[in-house]
Amino acid sequence: MRSRWMPRMGLVALFALVLVPLDTRTSPLQAAAADTGPFLWKIEGSGPPTYLYGTIHIPDARVTELPSAVTAAFSASQAVFTEIRMDTATQMGVQARIMLPDDQHLKDVVGQPLFERLSKAVDRSLPKDAPPAVGTMLASLLDRMKPWAAMSYVELLEFLPDMMAGRQALDAMLYDQAQKDGKEVGALETVDEQLAVFEGFTNEEQARMLKLTLDSMDEAAAKKKSPTEELIKGYLSGDLAKLSLMMTESMRLDSVLFGKFSVRAVDERNKLMVERLLVKRAERPDKTCFFAVGALHYAGETGIIGLLRKKGLTVTRVTEPPPQR
Repeated sequence: MRSRWMPRMGLVALFALVLVPLDTRTSPLQAAAADTGPFLWKIEGSGPPTYLYGTIHIPDARVTELPSAVTAAFSASQAVFTEIRMDTATQMGVQARIMLPDDQHLKDVVGQPLFERLSKAVDRSLPKDAPPAVGTMLASLLDRMKPWAAMSYVELLEFLPDMMAGRQALDAMLYDQAQKDGKEVGALETVDEQLAVFEGFTNEEQARMLKLTLDSMDEAAAKKKSPTEELIKGYLSGDLAKLSLMMTESMRLDSVLFGKFSVRAVDERNKLMVERLLVKRAERPDKTCFFAVGALHYAGETGIIGLLRKKGLTVTRVTEPPPQR
């Protein structure tokens, strides 16, 4: 039996770092992105509307409490699509994919000193009432993970109490609720496609990203700040330009490495997601569709909104629920 101190790593937790900026140039979207309200847009047209919702891949209660405009759009939709499927089979299937081969350990891949730093970061992140053995168990779990997976997991340890309480990340919550409501559910990508983003980096590059993550966490701890808390506040502000600007800070740690990550994790995926979004929308001309994708995938000229507008579509920000008839 799984202890309450040994949470299952949800699939969405693995992709928390996908929320990085891809385009820091000024654009019409960024200039107009300071509207208040949720990250919700609507594709206008002759048929039913298509809604686009910007999510954040964490289980914080302030995030999962949906604004009224999002609730109305979600309720009005007959089909809901997330980045990848959020069902149990998909989540369980990915577990083996994040682990190193049986004859390898993370400490050997990234080096003992870096692994010890990772273990200490785990200990600092645990709730004060956690049994002493929990840190050891988590360190053993991380020692079997690929560097990118360990990097993603350690950043989510701040939400350990939420995960232990069974709270879902926003994307998973929407997917689960859509299933309960009898809506059609689907995804814009496959797990293989998302994992390929990380698998395209060498072990050395992954180790470098892990080190930079720990450096950032150590710096924030010294200043008694929480990067995740700042990210949540930025997300709740409804200001996409502000959120994008916050996330560009990470690129300054290693502009080449994070620039490569941005292209692979965001630029290339945006193009693919727009293509599939349009296909799914066209295949359901009589349905209202709701697409839930990480918020920063909408930012900039190469973001989803910018790409849709370049194709001649009218995309508007939704800040209030439609009037009741």
